[in-house]
Amino acid sequence: MTYNPLHPNAEERPGSGNNDVPLEERMTAEDLRTWSLAYKLSVEVYVCADRYLMRDFKSCIAKYIINQFEVAGLLAAQPTVLECCKILHIGLSPLDPLLKKVLARVGFLQARLWKSFPEYTSHFFLENPELATVIMREMVERREEDEKDDLPAMERSIIRQLTHDERMQGRPRRNRIWLDD
Repeated sequence: MTYNPLHPNAEERPGSGNNDVPLEERMTAEDLRTWSLAYKLSVEVYVCADRYLMRDFKSCIAKYIINQFEVAGLLAAQPTVLECCKILHIGLSPLDPLLKKVLARVGFLQARLWKSFPEYTSHFFLENPELATVIMREMVERREEDEKDDLPAMERSIIRQLTHDERMQGRPRRNRIWLDD
């Protein structure tokens, strides 16, 4: 069954919620190229809708763009996403809600961008230092909405998820076992 974002059960898309779809199976290379082209076009349409005050249309495109990010998951860490941040940043008000959401998401994808496209990412951020700062700010603001005044530990404990068999054997209903380093 292929995914259709316009289908009534669109919430059941691969990679959303609790679906355990491996990254390799989520999108092929061709799907990812198509996703990148569709995403860039959607961003350009959104900027035009904003410019010409087409609020209802802009709202529909915003929902589509957010859905596109959800569908791609970590695979959204593509050079096109950085280019589109620049398009959004130049074409929209700094208070635009979609701009803030996209910049925050790209902030969370930075590690994957640096890992997959180190030269492009480095060049992009060196050429656009103001955008790099805005991306970081939006990511931090989004993170603070989830966890207020809580710093992560400087040293991590090893976290091991209980397997399905361990849960079914009547072990305590703890989802994680913390082991000391």
